[in-house]
Amino acid sequence: MSFSPHPLSTPGCNSIQEQRDRWEIKRSRTAKQLVRTEQRYCQQLELVTTFFVEILKAKGTLKQDIRESIFSTIKAIHSANQSLLIHLENGYFGKGFDKFCSHLHHYNTYVDNIYNANKVLGIQLKKNKAFRHFKKLQEARPEFNNQKLEDLLQLPIQRIDQYKHFLEDLTSNTSPHNPEFEQLSRAVTAVCMVFQRIQDNTQYHENHLQLCRVQKLLKGRKLKVLAAGSTQPITISPNPKEQVILEYLTLSNVPHMARRHHQIVQIFQGWSLSLRKINKLHYLCLSRVLHHLATYSHQVPDHYPRLCQLPPLVALHAQQPPRPSERNHNSMHRT
Repeated sequence: MSFSPHPLSTPGCNSIQEQRDRWEIKRSRTAKQLVRTEQRYCQQLELVTTFFVEILKAKGTLKQDIRESIFSTIKAIHSANQSLLIHLENGYFGKGFDKFCSHLHHYNTYVDNIYNANKVLGIQLKKNKAFRHFKKLQEARPEFNNQKLEDLLQLPIQRIDQYKHFLEDLTSNTSPHNPEFEQLSRAVTAVCMVFQRIQDNTQYHENHLQLCRVQKLLKGRKLKVLAAGSTQPITISPNPKEQVILEYLTLSNVPHMARRHHQIVQIFQGWSLSLRKINKLHYLCLSRVLHHLATYSHQVPDHYPRLCQLPPLVALHAQQPPRPSERNHNSMHRT
């Protein structure tokens, strides 16, 4: 009976190697998914550039300024992603994203224009019969697989979110000693900046929609309401409800709102001292402002905790009908 010698291995070495193996498995899985989705993404971008941008330019169905308003920098994005795909398919993830990040300004331009693009596209579909017919014919092609142009135009926005998750997974499963680690880390930072830009634009768009809804409540009045984010002083009506609405509208730009937190505190303190004057519209404005201030709470540390105590009181009062004694008092005051 013979025994062959085997090298002894310590438990610590085994656990480290097992951890590295798990990292490699996760990294390989993420890499394959990234390549597969990037191939599909480039195919979809090619549909837009080939069957819409190039043909519309050749036919002259849309004017150049309108065409650029709708499609923005999608051709440049397609070119940058084709180069990225070549690197990914060859396994050069760090190098590929390192070069790709130098083209992210095309995504920034596209992100800033997306809401205007949707608006212009909607107008053209209503007013331009030739473009409406052209769009219908192109979307009927088998290559589109029932995909609409509106959905395809949203893909670069959605892809940034996907890049963020893919890069975070790749970086977390890459050894710090790997040459690609620093390249992937830089790519994560760059993509996260574009992602934050998308979030900020979405929030600004929601603020604008909120402004439009409140403007409808002031319909018929001679007072003009400023656009969201305006820093210009305004003449405030003595009507308490209008005053609250207009103060809210002038503070709808979040960074500017944080800088003017002392004025917000004065408004809200006035509300807390006179809860009987608060209605559902006041509560709506208060909730929106507090929601934005939550992001900038580090800039208003002394006031934000106290302000957060107001919404429950305001909501409670806004949901309750006035008491009979208050109705009588108000009617006597009006007479």
